[in-house]
Amino acid sequence: MSRPAPALPGTDVREVPPLAGDQLHHAIHGEREYISAATSWLPHVHPFHELIWAERGVLIIEDAARVWALSPGSALWIPAGHRHSGRIPSHAEYRAAFLPPATVSPLGDRPVSVRATALLRELLLRLEDDLPAQQRSRIEAVIVDQLEPAEDAPELTLPADPRVLAIAHAITADPGGDHTLSAWAARAGLSTRTVTDLFRQSTGLSFREWLTHARVQRATALLEDRTPVQEVAEMVGFRSASAFGSAYRRVTGTSPGRRRP
Repeated sequence: MSRPAPALPGTDVREVPPLAGDQLHHAIHGEREYISAATSWLPHVHPFHELIWAERGVLIIEDAARVWALSPGSALWIPAGHRHSGRIPSHAEYRAAFLPPATVSPLGDRPVSVRATALLRELLLRLEDDLPAQQRSRIEAVIVDQLEPAEDAPELTLPADPRVLAIAHAITADPGGDHTLSAWAARAGLSTRTVTDLFRQSTGLSFREWLTHARVQRATALLEDRTPVQEVAEMVGFRSASAFGSAYRRVTGTSPGRRRP
């Protein structure tokens, strides 16, 4: 198993306390929290399926092989027992729903992106009220019906080789940084060709292609969080909105403006 991304200086690093079965008073148990500063959660597992997303800001989830950037428009289904970690680069509000495996079938044996529609979010919000058992049961049934994989949600494969995994972690922590191939190769004590080959062998993408995909992944989450396109372009490392738009269309097949809610 690959190591999770190291926390940046100044990050609040947390362990996740175990969620016991007697804490789930209903078929779907919801939690939410506002985070005011950079925060990192150490690798952990839950005995329940988890559906998680950022209501405001961006939430980064990582397992041994992939990384996701979540926003109000995209959620992640994490099956029970699947080891993962989390990061919030700056202030954000995240929401999570836990579902017992005994009553809800998994969407798969690995995390799956789910479209966090307005209806799904409103139904989960409704469960926070004190509802009659029959009404709660009906809402929970509709929620389960709404859980469908999102075909266009970007996920990013992490390289397996530890020499370049450190580079990938640095990029996902700050995709807008000055990530030049030559500088990273020198820091890792490798040639630029070796870095590119290692990225391609593990991910199917060269270093530059992987960097662009990482920036587009974070950009998508920021766009869904209603950040202006020009500001997003600058935040993820593009010198102009036009360069950002070209890269975004090349990766996703659509324009940045179409990802805004």
